[in-house]
Amino acid sequence: MARQEPLVKQTGFAGINNVLKPENTPPEFLKEAVNVDIDKAGNIHKRDGYSLVSAGNYQSIWANGDLCYAVKDNDLIRINADYTESTLKPDTGALDFTELNGLIYFTSDTANGVIDNGVVREWGIDIPNPPTLSKVSGLLPAGDYQVTYTWIRPDGMESGAPVASVITVPDSSGISVTIPVSGYDARVYASNHNGTELFYSGDSQSGMKFFITSVSKLSNPLKMFNLARAPYGETPAYFKGRVYICDGNSVWYSEPLQYEHFNLDSNYLDMEHKVIGLMPVDDGMWIATEGGLYFAFGTNPFNLMLKEAAVMVKGTNAVIPMSYLKQSTGYFVAITTDKGVFLLGNTGYCGNLTSTNLSLEKASTGTAEFVEQSGANQYISILKKTGEPNNSVFGDIVSSEIIRNGVALPN
Repeated sequence: MARQEPLVKQTGFAGINNVLKPENTPPEFLKEAVNVDIDKAGNIHKRDGYSLVSAGNYQSIWANGDLCYAVKDNDLIRINADYTESTLKPDTGALDFTELNGLIYFTSDTANGVIDNGVVREWGIDIPNPPTLSKVSGLLPAGDYQVTYTWIRPDGMESGAPVASVITVPDSSGISVTIPVSGYDARVYASNHNGTELFYSGDSQSGMKFFITSVSKLSNPLKMFNLARAPYGETPAYFKGRVYICDGNSVWYSEPLQYEHFNLDSNYLDMEHKVIGLMPVDDGMWIATEGGLYFAFGTNPFNLMLKEAAVMVKGTNAVIPMSYLKQSTGYFVAITTDKGVFLLGNTGYCGNLTSTNLSLEKASTGTAEFVEQSGANQYISILKKTGEPNNSVFGDIVSSEIIRNGVALPN
């Protein structure tokens, strides 16, 4: 009589385990699974399909609600709900985005800007050149005078001020300030005679001459000295009243509540290794570098703690509200690293979610999203493997051969 092989009843699957050898892998784990989901009950479902809606070289896709921006064929575009597109800025290359108070800030190593009501503008204003001064008649007493100016945007945004120009005049003199031609009006600041502090003197149109003939109107001290526009960089992030941008080993941060003013002489944090990502949580900020994951806490300057010698795959950070993990209010950040998927949280919490069951191939870049779909909460990370042109997909995505009634079903 033929002997029937024993049957193993499996009611649900826990995911992939490619760490253990097949003979040592528990039956609730899969060794490989492609284009299927595993739901909360451990059941396997085919993933939804996809269709091409627009051809082109897309990258840097960012979306929130009805807003969707991307880089297509090297140009920054908006993608509308009906998949029509409009070009906002040409030749930007790949970009990183962040949203703050209804404005979309974007940056890269070679470009940056702000999307304001669907229109791209500069992220801050360049500091003007020092003014040219000359002597005219007036009521100024003899002495040395310092003069500088800033640019003023129509919405009231003011640029940083350059180093002041100095002029020496005799009694009964005035000062002529030559304002260069620009797309902005100018705001002029001047000192009293032999003074060291500069005060608001008046506004002028660009390309015009501004005259200082009396010191009686000087008021409101200059606060804009040496404040530059946002530097180029990557992974912009907001934390406790400042915007942060990483560039190489440096992390630049804006003035408090002044997201378009950066003091490049003082407002930066130098790291030992190249910075890959900035991920704020409630009580600190995670800084991912090529040397590991650091938790920065306290006030500027930060205190830094190296929490894990894992290297994040750039672009794979996704915010997960704590409520989905049965925690109090706030959020975690999930990332993919060379050592697996980590969950980063407050007080320097750093947990590896996949250390016992998942080994990932090395990847150079990627993207990630937290998705709520069909009753399942999913962290989906799409990785570009190092040295390979095509993307591979990871997350809760699995691959399997499903056999029903002795017949293998196609995936």
